[in-house]
Amino acid sequence: MVENDCLNYRQFNEPTSCVAPYGNLVETSQDGIEDASMMGNRLKLKPEANFHLTLSYIEKVLLSCGPSLKQIPNMPLPDHKYIQDACGVFFLYGYGGIGKTFVLRTLSAAIRSKGEIVINVASSKIATLLLSSGRTVHSSFHIPINLNEDSFCSITPCNDVDEVLNKSRLIIWDEAPMMHHHCFEAVDRTLREVILSSDKNKSFRGKTIVLGGDFRQILPVIQRGNRSDIVQPSFHSSRLWRESTVLRLNVNMRLQILKIGEGGIGGPNDGKVEVEFPEDFVVPSTCDHIHSIVSTIYSSFQNLLDDPSHFQNKAILVLTNEAVDAINDYMLELMKDEGKTYLNLDSLCEIEAHDSFEESTYSPDVLNGFKASGIPNHKLILKKGVSVMLLHNIDQTKGLCNDTRLHIVRLGRHVIEA
Repeated sequence: MVENDCLNYRQFNEPTSCVAPYGNLVETSQDGIEDASMMGNRLKLKPEANFHLTLSYIEKVLLSCGPSLKQIPNMPLPDHKYIQDACGVFFLYGYGGIGKTFVLRTLSAAIRSKGEIVINVASSKIATLLLSSGRTVHSSFHIPINLNEDSFCSITPCNDVDEVLNKSRLIIWDEAPMMHHHCFEAVDRTLREVILSSDKNKSFRGKTIVLGGDFRQILPVIQRGNRSDIVQPSFHSSRLWRESTVLRLNVNMRLQILKIGEGGIGGPNDGKVEVEFPEDFVVPSTCDHIHSIVSTIYSSFQNLLDDPSHFQNKAILVLTNEAVDAINDYMLELMKDEGKTYLNLDSLCEIEAHDSFEESTYSPDVLNGFKASGIPNHKLILKKGVSVMLLHNIDQTKGLCNDTRLHIVRLGRHVIEA
């Protein structure tokens, strides 16, 4: 933030700046640092921390082209005890599509590239799939299911989880607004007990933690709760919120892409534009479009069903589930082996059916007719050699996680080997 918002480092990256007179460089740098220190107050950092943090960035840029601050007479040097004040609790806030997850992933990759440990967690299982080695917060911190204002996580000193927490440099928590504020406070109490640090009075025992999310999206789920019942358990109502530094993202990248698709970016036109596509991107087709695209992408696939490498780098992407079913049915008919039909459960759990109205609403016919993204159809026909997609995290360490493509080897009555 200091590098982007407070100083322009272009002059320090140019070779001529490295050999400029030391006096001018000292005067320019000190003036810039003073401005950066004043502008940095919105980050809730101490003026001394802003001053020395800016010096550390200048030192880094100078070292990239030769000299160092130590070689400049009368030039102050960064004091790392002030730079450590930049650590703490940060909340990365922004609307959907603004790039929060991209920032979190980039931050995690940058720190891990230095050989340091980053713990990536998220409030929901789906959100963990977007983070490298992501896990749910309940799995990582052993948060109890039934929480209150005095709850602790089930983490004891001198175990594996305690060791990882002590060695970690950063904790990233995505989709934080979904959780009850008791979850954050339970993690805070636990880290104050297990982290070996002298910062006893700091939140999370001085461990740097970055929370991400959007309060306009899903808040903690309170059954039959009104507006105040839902807002009160949110992280914004926690004492930890007042100790957090809020960082905002303002440019919605998703809307920028939408403008490209709607033609809002570029020169004016009458709605008709000629676009030339390379021949490699064009699939010649007659009336049977499915046959054309299947024969182009998976040519002679009937003879290569036992070769998984034939399917590894190929895929057909379509817009609707109806098109997916049509292509799957067509390719299954081309395969000579007899397939097996699998049916999913078609009834509600008894505890979920409160009255006859709900039972009639979710009848077996209604449940069997659901065709939604991320949920397999009620009737699934499979054959040996086809490719399927795993929709559940079974063993992430071995690659068996959501969206993993598998090649079917054997079909049993209750077990599918792939």
